[in-house]
Amino acid sequence: MKFLKLNRSKILVKGKELRIKLKGMKGNREDTAFLNGILTNDILNLKEGQFNYNLMLKQNGAPIEEFFVFNMGNGYLLDSDCSANKIIGLLNKLKLSMRVIFEDVTEYNNHYFVWGEGAEELVRGMVGTVPKEGTFVVKDNIVVAHNTLRLRDVGFDIIGKIEEEDIRGERVTQEEYEDIRIKRRIPAIHKELREGFLPLEAGVEKYAISFTKGCYTGQEAIARVYYKGRLPRKLVLLRTEGKVTENEDILCNGEKVGIITSVSPISPLALGYINVKALENDTEFQAKDARLFVL
Repeated sequence: MKFLKLNRSKILVKGKELRIKLKGMKGNREDTAFLNGILTNDILNLKEGQFNYNLMLKQNGAPIEEFFVFNMGNGYLLDSDCSANKIIGLLNKLKLSMRVIFEDVTEYNNHYFVWGEGAEELVRGMVGTVPKEGTFVVKDNIVVAHNTLRLRDVGFDIIGKIEEEDIRGERVTQEEYEDIRIKRRIPAIHKELREGFLPLEAGVEKYAISFTKGCYTGQEAIARVYYKGRLPRKLVLLRTEGKVTENEDILCNGEKVGIITSVSPISPLALGYINVKALENDTEFQAKDARLFVL
């Protein structure tokens, strides 16, 4: 079994019962209605004990932040790569007059992600069962979630008052984890998911975006491109020969056709966006000091 300690913020979101249900407002609680209106996935139909992955977008559809949202029953737990202070400041600006409160609980919750042989045995020993995919179990203030989205494989988030000695296995470094992420073409916030690119170009629509929930910030921009059926760029995995850096231009015969977004610290691999038209004709490209091959 392998494990990694994740340094991610944890924020509790709680809200009052809706006093007046305005047109277009969904849910019976203000925290549900608030999150459903600012995030890309379906919060209204997220049941207690379930979680999902969400993006927060600008009006133009560009990603601002990402969240795993856990329905705790009496509120929601947000798991974010961004600092809690920044997220809470942003949420307070967005809630307007809605009766929703936010609490930073990061310092009370360590977060480990475990996967591989022995992971199921570990979580069964902690909470007495193995949660189904997309669900979580809480026991003795420890949250165990069956999360296949982090590495596109069976794995579990373990969140709470736990220490590294409670986790038995091989510790993976941040560099090794980043190498795995890139090999598996998993887009990351502020790298692949960022200003200038629509999340659809990263291929996250199957697990990050609901097309049936109704309105949310950025929904019109996403729907317009989605139903048009053709994306301008595509996220690809590249084998590199030579030195490359993040945000470096991808070239084809001297003309810019894309950009490198992530570079593995271990393997000769990178992620990047390339114009769809360029991909129709070529699988080999260039950077300033390297050759690039689409895998």
